[in-house]
Amino acid sequence: MNWFYAKNGSQQGPVATEALKAMLASGEISPSDLIWRDGMSDWTPAGRVAEIASVAASPSVEAAPYNSPAPASYSAPTSYAATSSYSLGQLPPPAGLAIASMCCGIASIVICCMPYFSIFAAIAAVVMGHISQKKIKANLAGGSGMKTAGLVTGYIGLVLAVFMLGAMVFAQVNPDFAKKMEEIQNMQKQKIESQQR
Repeated sequence: MNWFYAKNGSQQGPVATEALKAMLASGEISPSDLIWRDGMSDWTPAGRVAEIASVAASPSVEAAPYNSPAPASYSAPTSYAATSSYSLGQLPPPAGLAIASMCCGIASIVICCMPYFSIFAAIAAVVMGHISQKKIKANLAGGSGMKTAGLVTGYIGLVLAVFMLGAMVFAQVNPDFAKKMEEIQNMQKQKIESQQR
């Protein structure tokens, strides 16, 4: 069970029950300091909570008088609300879209010689990368590195696909270009053959 406590006008925690008892026994928290956990209706002095009262009543801890009710500024901690299934200190699981973005981006570069296919992979990588970026910024998912890799490789794949499509269109539209490329290749072959003799 995780507890929050108020010390010197600021909210602290969460801490485990045993840690809170140890803090109370050592005098770090006094019986008059306010504590709260999920399920309690309001902040309560540590000396008045049944689970903690046994430590607060021990002779090693001096009981301080209870003077005032909980300040209005304390409320249930919103940062601790169970909005996700992962525990404190654990990173959220990577977004599936970040992984898919990275895979599509890598595929778009690998198959860039087939621009009709690679352009779709690149577009998918960029779109999924931006969607996962929104989830990561909202702290709903992890995988920031995979998202970045997906976006970078997606944009590179997109540029390569557009370049390859442009080259294919240019070669189809300009038949002289294809002839000149053949002449250059033939000249290179002849040069290589003459050097081998």
